[in-house]
Amino acid sequence: MATFTLFDFFSLCAGMSIFLYGMQQGEKNLRHIGGSDLNKIITIITRHRLSAYFAGFSLTMLTQSSSATTVILVGLASAQMMTLGQSLGMILGADLATTFTVSLFAFKFYQIAPLLIAAGYLISLISKSSKVISSGKLLFALGFVFFGMHMMADSVSALQSNTTFNHMINASFSNKWYGLLAGALITATLHSSAATLAIVISLADAYQSSTGNTLTLVQLFPIVLGANLGTCATALLTTIKADLEGTRVAWAHFFFKLFGIVVAFPLTGLLAYADTHIHTGVAIAIAGLHTSFNIFIAIIFLPFLRQFESFILFLVKQDKRRQSRFQTSYISEKYVTVPALAISQSVREISG
Repeated sequence: MATFTLFDFFSLCAGMSIFLYGMQQGEKNLRHIGGSDLNKIITIITRHRLSAYFAGFSLTMLTQSSSATTVILVGLASAQMMTLGQSLGMILGADLATTFTVSLFAFKFYQIAPLLIAAGYLISLISKSSKVISSGKLLFALGFVFFGMHMMADSVSALQSNTTFNHMINASFSNKWYGLLAGALITATLHSSAATLAIVISLADAYQSSTGNTLTLVQLFPIVLGANLGTCATALLTTIKADLEGTRVAWAHFFFKLFGIVVAFPLTGLLAYADTHIHTGVAIAIAGLHTSFNIFIAIIFLPFLRQFESFILFLVKQDKRRQSRFQTSYISEKYVTVPALAISQSVREISG
């Protein structure tokens, strides 16, 4: 049995760094490709809740990061180019799109990560068009996302030799409350549900190989739910210094997940019936549960977005004590990378 060494720890850190770097570069190059045109398109297609849903899905499919989509939504809402109601549909679409990364990982799509990296670098090297170069860099970043996930999954597989860690894994798989908590805490630490579930897939495979026990959907589902809840932590942390619109978007994302878990968690036992009819590997099972949950919350919330919007507006109100006479209300450094938003916010600041 392999021992978790210092080299494995550094490999885990390196994999996490490569993964997060890939996501950051994906967001950066998407903005270079779309610029102000992307914002105008989003504004047009989010006039209906279903089109907003598919807009969020499509945008996040490009960056593989719901955080990147959320940043754009905060900017559009702050510039009054999008209402809170329109952003809600996009949040649900973004949540579904992030499950695509885990699904591709489950089907070992990461094996072509070196090809994506090489092709993206070659395109950005030989092209003279700025948008083509950004497209190549976007492909390059996507390769980094999958390569980083693969490194993390490989490095943690040796943790099965650690007795303490084995007890934690056994507790997570045998107690649904521990599973929910573990999924949430790991994701809050890594800032990515995709990274967490890639690691869980590797650990679950190692667990089955070492113990001979076959993991069921009932055992895996709480961890998947926890990962979905933990992914809200990053956005909630930003509310400390965020404006009102950004705070509302962050809390809307959190309550989508929380209410969905409140409804789905008590139904975990029903998955035992599915276990008798569905026989897949752990990787496909986790990817399927992750995707199914986000489709589930979309079905629940999409018909009631207006009511949900009213709830968020009632819950998150302007704190007048935080306002200062000598501070800007609309200008922020986070809009510098999107000129259309920066100009719009400047106009609002002058006219406000």
